Amino acid sequence: MIEFDVAFCLIDGGLNDAAFQAAQGLEYVFLVGNAFNATVPAVLGSLPELQFLYISDCFISGDLSYMQGMPKIFEHWIDVNPGLSGPVFPFIGSLSTLASFSVTASSLTGTLPTELGNLFNMQQMWYFDNDLTGSIPSELGNLNQMAILQVEGNTFTGTIPTQVRENIGFL
Repeated sequence: MIEFDVAFCLIDGGLNDAAFQAAQGLEYVFLVGNAFNATVPAVLGSLPELQFLYISDCFISGDLSYMQGMPKIFEHWIDVNPGLSGPVFPFIGSLSTLASFSVTASSLTGTLPTELGNLFNMQQMWYFDNDLTGSIPSELGNLNQMAILQVEGNTFTGTIPTQVRENIGFL
């Protein structure tokens, strides 16, 4: 199986490691608009072919730790999950294939790590409406392919670094 799409199927529960353990060939996973009331299964982080993962508006809890080690992830959107908390982990900056990342209207805390400046393929990132603090890292100015960065609705301090303003099309 290459694609698994259960978007808007009114599924309640069942999001666990066992559901994806044997699906090593998955490239596309669409889980949007369900009521899983669960954390994201850790096995999704180890699927060798996974490139597109959408888990928005699914009553997700926990944190982003499941992302560690995603070898081919290109686009990941996990928006509108108020139970999703914790930091934006520095290891996310090592996911070299990641080009589109959206985690909005959730409860992320802490700062944006400087390691995000290592995502040289990144084209768009959305972090709006979280509980992020600190300053916007100047290292994001290294992302020459970045077209969109949305960070409003957080409690950032300071000014947007010049390098970031010069390289990113929309803020």
